Amino acid sequence: MKKKNGVKIIKKTGIVLIVTMMMGSMVACGSSKEAPTQVPTEESQSITEAVTETMITEEKVSTAASTAEGGLANFDADPEAVKAFAQQVQEIVAKQDIQGLAELMVFPNYVSSYDKNDGIVNTKEEFTAISADTIFTKDMIDSIASADISKLEASMAGFVLVSKDSATAPSITFSDEDGKGEFKIVGINY
Repeated sequence: MKKKNGVKIIKKTGIVLIVTMMMGSMVACGSSKEAPTQVPTEESQSITEAVTETMITEEKVSTAASTAEGGLANFDADPEAVKAFAQQVQEIVAKQDIQGLAELMVFPNYVSSYDKNDGIVNTKEEFTAISADTIFTKDMIDSIASADISKLEASMAGFVLVSKDSATAPSITFSDEDGKGEFKIVGINY
């Protein structure tokens, strides 16, 4: 059995093997010296339907699990790619380039200084309409500039770019949300 996100997934081959054994035992129970003929019975049809439904369910669970694996993908991220993305964020924050920052973000996004919609920014346009002074505070600029990008640690949330001197300083969190090695900013905290 394979386990993904707390859900046990039975491999398709195991299911097919079990069904084959069950059908073989059913045929053997009613066997005679004549060659058995396999006529679909109500019971075999319901078993086939159950196997098909299980396989479809397994596929849906697998798809949902791979979607949820965005957080897990952070643990397998290439350290050099993490460092390169963090450096790109540092450069954009240093330039106070709100458009550049928006290009690196996923939407909707959480921005704790945004005073509308409980901090949820739904679109790039909504983000770039926020005052640059609100986004690029002195504390934010200093925190991101002093972050040690060579020592970022993965978490389910992603990588937190924050001052090496204070974990409570303003921060930018980025993550490999789709498991494809493409990082996006998922939150900005003050």
